[in-house]
Amino acid sequence: MKYETLITELLFVERACNFHCQYCTAPLKQITSRNGVLTLEERNGEVIELDAGKDKRLGIKMREHCKKALEIFPSPILSLIGGELTLIRGLTDYIEEISSNYELVILTTNGSLLDKKMIEELSKCKKLLLYFSIDGYNYEMNSYRVSNEKMSNRILDNLRCCLENGIKVEVQMVLHDRNIEHIKEYADYLFQYSKEGYYIKLMPFPVRWTQGKYSPYQSKLSQLYQLFDEYENYQDVLPPKAYLAYLLEALENKHRTTSCYAPYYINGIDSRGRIKGCTCMPIIYSDIFADTKKARLDIEESKEAYKLRKINSGFCNTCYEGSWEMLNAYLRGDITKYELQRMQIGRTEGVIEVLDQIKDHYFII
Repeated sequence: MKYETLITELLFVERACNFHCQYCTAPLKQITSRNGVLTLEERNGEVIELDAGKDKRLGIKMREHCKKALEIFPSPILSLIGGELTLIRGLTDYIEEISSNYELVILTTNGSLLDKKMIEELSKCKKLLLYFSIDGYNYEMNSYRVSNEKMSNRILDNLRCCLENGIKVEVQMVLHDRNIEHIKEYADYLFQYSKEGYYIKLMPFPVRWTQGKYSPYQSKLSQLYQLFDEYENYQDVLPPKAYLAYLLEALENKHRTTSCYAPYYINGIDSRGRIKGCTCMPIIYSDIFADTKKARLDIEESKEAYKLRKINSGFCNTCYEGSWEMLNAYLRGDITKYELQRMQIGRTEGVIEVLDQIKDHYFII
């Protein structure tokens, strides 16, 4: 298969989440239960069942968006984001079904709704990479996300269960004023799993779009600098060193200091079928219901125009987006092929070839 992009990012039920993290700016909707099925009320008052069944409205949409994406811009990697997708009944069956079309499937979750049965089902998908959102190894570090220590411990227990079942995990750590001064301690905690032979990486990034609230910018960065200085000792549980270098630079300057190339390697589709360079961007390239040829042309024109902008909105200034920054660093030549291949996303067949084609085509230097 000839790939047209590197990552397809599908956004579903963005307004449905069982958490109400204090730093989250998403306009969440109330989730109710009807006849044993969780439901969400849409803007027009229509009620949507959170069910990925083939005959359910949401399940049909999830499959339709995936099918159209493969037609318009085939990619080796699929990233599934929400909301909280584990609210959806039949999610594991959906992942097993669509995984045959991709080399890697990334699922983002807060981990709170995982149980032994779901974890065992997810572990059957050998192409799965779990982005596990958890801000620390204790309640204080997680207290912007959860309301009590019991829930914090439950999530940490689920993290261990995922690893013990062979699921590869990258921990998405939102940096804020309650955890950044303990980041080395968190790396020590996760490093114990790495020493047991599990694939686990810590991916820290600053809290975004909160007008300075919860900000890590006024906090001490000493533990993060220690991780950077002692990188060789922690590299098995950390992203490439250049990732940390640019993270420190962004924290010191209170905004990103490098260009983001995500629009070149990501095609995001939001829940309404709109195609964007990433799903949180305001600029719409096309939509999945357009003629395939026209959609491809619209997408390419938008990417060519991005050469001149290098930024799509004010949101980009304070965004430092986890794994995507690692890909940005590779495109800039700041990390090597070997470093990228230490990460799960870099082990995907053809990923280097796709990235190098993007680099050559868009003259990234």
